[in-house]
Amino acid sequence: MINIAKLSPEAMKYLPLTNMRLVNNANEDIVIFPNEQAEGLIIPAGTILSFDRKTVPALNNLLIKNIDGSSVVGVGQLQVSFWKEAVQYDQAYSKMHKAFFNFLKVGGI
Repeated sequence: MINIAKLSPEAMKYLPLTNMRLVNNANEDIVIFPNEQAEGLIIPAGTILSFDRKTVPALNNLLIKNIDGSSVVGVGQLQVSFWKEAVQYDQAYSKMHKAFFNFLKVGGI
């Protein structure tokens, strides 16, 4: 289990994350369970897959399981990267606009 907050405490202020890239250099297929969901996503051996907020929304943790229990995935054969997308101008403007009108309601001009 990869718990992002425990793995990197400074990342807590950015949670939930919105993007993930997984590189499976192993000879075995794996299954990932984002946020401990009941249904997993199969990651075939020798693939690189990227996920965004449309496929894996609000990512806080990740469980990885080896489909073939008889073989072992070696150290360094899996690489996982997490990040949060940058705020777009439209999103920032929308937040500012809401905050301004909330101020007008409370502050009363």
